[in-house]
Amino acid sequence: MNNKTQTYLLFLISILFGMKLFFWSSIFPFYGNVDEKAHFDLITKYGNGEKYLKIPLPYSKDAVDLISNYQSDEYLRRVDSGTEYDLLLDFIYPPKQEDARLFVQSLKNYQNNSPPLYYWITGAYYWLAGINSESSIDALYSLRWFSSGISLLFFVCFVWFLKRNMGTTAALSASILLLCFPQPVYYFLNNDVLSLPLITFAILLSWNSKRNHVILSSILMGLAVWNKLSNLALVAIPPIIYLLSKENKQQKFKTIFSYSIVLGIIILPLFLWNYNSTGTFTANAEKISILKWGENSFEDMLNHPIRTWEGLKHFLWFPILSLMRGEVTWRLYPIIPEWMDYLIVVLVILSLLYLAWKRKSQAKLLQSTYLATLFAFSFLTYLSLVFDYTESVYPSAKYPFFTSGRILIGIFPFFILAINEMIMGIGKKLNISPIYFSIALGLVFIITEYHFRKMFIYSPINFFGIL
Repeated sequence: MNNKTQTYLLFLISILFGMKLFFWSSIFPFYGNVDEKAHFDLITKYGNGEKYLKIPLPYSKDAVDLISNYQSDEYLRRVDSGTEYDLLLDFIYPPKQEDARLFVQSLKNYQNNSPPLYYWITGAYYWLAGINSESSIDALYSLRWFSSGISLLFFVCFVWFLKRNMGTTAALSASILLLCFPQPVYYFLNNDVLSLPLITFAILLSWNSKRNHVILSSILMGLAVWNKLSNLALVAIPPIIYLLSKENKQQKFKTIFSYSIVLGIIILPLFLWNYNSTGTFTANAEKISILKWGENSFEDMLNHPIRTWEGLKHFLWFPILSLMRGEVTWRLYPIIPEWMDYLIVVLVILSLLYLAWKRKSQAKLLQSTYLATLFAFSFLTYLSLVFDYTESVYPSAKYPFFTSGRILIGIFPFFILAINEMIMGIGKKLNISPIYFSIALGLVFIITEYHFRKMFIYSPINFFGIL
């Protein structure tokens, strides 16, 4: 397969990725995961030009009307659930629209003080599209498509970057994997969508110590923090990559200093904004209170179940799955089979081991992936140990582990690259094009994803169901 043909295929795969985004973002019922309501409410507030400081905690009128009109409980309601569970669910999702409106009006938005970047962008579309409390559900789906467009832009830029820096074959193989991996974060209204390109390219640009790359890397990382505060856990990755580079000590110092100064200038206003609006620099106090997260004592931390083998296994297993295949459910059941969970975890572990073996030829990818793994698990460990989850729904008293690897979605592409590098090595060893291995693995993911998610197609509360 010549280089020109592969370039055409990259263009075709980008189109297929766009089609996949449109299809699944239209298929999933609206407000089809736990957080989408909260993110949507903030979009309406920013779209309607409400004051950016001290935004009121209750849901906006637009959000109350549109959520009570179009929300679906299909991702939570089990067919075999008992009476007690149904009563609880009816409280969360009242069957009558009037009751639903009263319920949504009583909610406090725990995402209310989230950094504003994603909501500025999607709120602008909300305003320009003229969406309001009387809009139809197809207008809401257009908001989802706009949000998914951020992921399409990321995909095209990511493939172009790989083609330019790793070659067309590597770019084609990796793009097939990224196209087919069952990560659903792209399909919903959530600020993770914007974290993906910002974090990914902030780290990729740190592979080169040229001044313009360093400045752009720090700008993107700063914007990532303006998008989601949990991205603070990753800001140290580029400086460490610079520190591990082959530059002389003086050049390393200048590079790290430039990165730190630009990053500080960008994120300092956010912390001042938070302090002015909430009295704290992180603006998380109200969120922690609403979610009923308590505070663990030092003794509680020492006795945390994460120190047991069963607890550690649970903690290590689920963040990988959350990061690689998402957290969406259907009637409270996972929509990915258990055997695929094992396949994904095995691929991640083997690819990390392969990178360690090829550490000399893949130093930058090794550093990025291992640092991302280290900082991600360190952050999740911190959240698991520091807070008391006795009264919260997630995490819970039974499973007091914060395992949402999805909140650091920006590192997802590096695991895709690690798996792709392993596939490239296998293909070279067997003298077979790695593209064939990526296609085979991709087909397994695509067919399985469709088979286990096709029930969404028959939902009466999705874009195609209302046409």
